[in-house]
Amino acid sequence: LQAQQLGIDSVDPYQSHIALYRGLGYIVTWLLFMSLFDSDFRFRLVAGVITLTALAQVVFGMLNYYGETSVIGWMPTHYAVHRVTGTYVNRNFFANLLVMATGFSLVWLMARRRYEGYSPGLAPTGNGVPVSPVPMITAALVILGLLFGGVLLSGSRGGLLSATLAAVLLLVLMSTMKGIRVSWRPLGFLFVAIAAVFGFGLMQLRLGRLGADSIGRLEQWRSTMGMIDLRPWTGYGAGAYETAFRNRQSGDLGPLTYNHAHNDFLQLILEQGVVGLLLVAVVILIPVLNGLWRAFDSRSVRRRRWILASLYGVSAMLFHAMVDSPSTVPANIWIFIAILAVLASATTIEYRRDVKEASTSIGAE
Repeated sequence: LQAQQLGIDSVDPYQSHIALYRGLGYIVTWLLFMSLFDSDFRFRLVAGVITLTALAQVVFGMLNYYGETSVIGWMPTHYAVHRVTGTYVNRNFFANLLVMATGFSLVWLMARRRYEGYSPGLAPTGNGVPVSPVPMITAALVILGLLFGGVLLSGSRGGLLSATLAAVLLLVLMSTMKGIRVSWRPLGFLFVAIAAVFGFGLMQLRLGRLGADSIGRLEQWRSTMGMIDLRPWTGYGAGAYETAFRNRQSGDLGPLTYNHAHNDFLQLILEQGVVGLLLVAVVILIPVLNGLWRAFDSRSVRRRRWILASLYGVSAMLFHAMVDSPSTVPANIWIFIAILAVLASATTIEYRRDVKEASTSIGAE
């Protein structure tokens, strides 16, 4: 079966053929997740799986980084000693996974409940027995410390930018919700702990090269936008960026070529045109806007937690997509789809408001 037989107009039919089946796989994955994520228990399950996956990547990468040697034979030594990338080759794709996964622990740490009739720092279990949340708070701090530490040690500027912007957006949303009080103490403690343990040396080095590295990036984006002007509506074909860029690259770039645009939005428009961009935007914006409305409207703390945690992961992916191409990695797209499915499902399942739940307290008290 050839791409032309399917009516695909592409400068690289072979890559478009692959992209077609990959896209169908993403659609099936989305439908599967939407059918499975139908309860608070399953939300916790998928959040745990995503968090553990990211932690495994961090631990694996740090073993290489601090051990100054590769723990697997095929990994070049310079990847092991100069940066943390887990099993990824590209630091930015590794950091993108970590940032998306931090939302669940971050929101759990920040959006804790305050109960009437219980001592401060105690929360009731299902049978009404007060249990100290200190071990869970400690675990959340350790998880966040490792994940954010992994981002710093990766040296990914896009990862740092997306984490920062997503955190700012999260704090703005929380500060504007009724019944929510923002406390900066846990974030301040976490920031100081990460700085003390991991430091900012590698990230400072990478940020110091930002000006020089931006020249080539901006020229690539300029060349990409010039190509978009030639075929704005239907694009050059899904998965055909490298071929299209190689055939029509700007003379200022010399012999250079790229297999991704370092900007997912530009790459999507170039490959699939404005029509493709609008279709993808609708799929993402509907659950995002519905989630925002439900987060402000709902009285359930649990619903708000899942919506805010998912919004953090989704926004982190979109912010990172402005300066890189994390969507080129199928593993990261599957994580993104899972988080988006949690967001969509959290707006529809029913929660009975806890009668002991008087308000939502943001931050450890």
